[in-house]
Amino acid sequence: MNKFTGIGLIAWAGALVLLLFQGVSLFMNQEGWQNLTMSDLTGNAVDAVITKIPVEAVITGLNFLLIEIAAYQFLFGFGLLCLIIGAFSKM
Repeated sequence: MNKFTGIGLIAWAGALVLLLFQGVSLFMNQEGWQNLTMSDLTGNAVDAVITKIPVEAVITGLNFLLIEIAAYQFLFGFGLLCLIIGAFSKM
């Protein structure tokens, strides 16, 4: 197992934990973990980075990745990307 595979598995574990917490909070009718995005986890740092980029297509993509999709979806996709890279690299 190389570094990319380990990072991918850790990202998948994080996505699973977030998904479980969101499921439990949905059944308990708590607002804290529902609709959690990456911008909720990082705070205003995401907005500061996105506004400094001049290219509109990149800004749209970052808005989608960091603000619109759920955090567990982002972590699952990042983990999948790392696992694919890990399968083809020899580190």
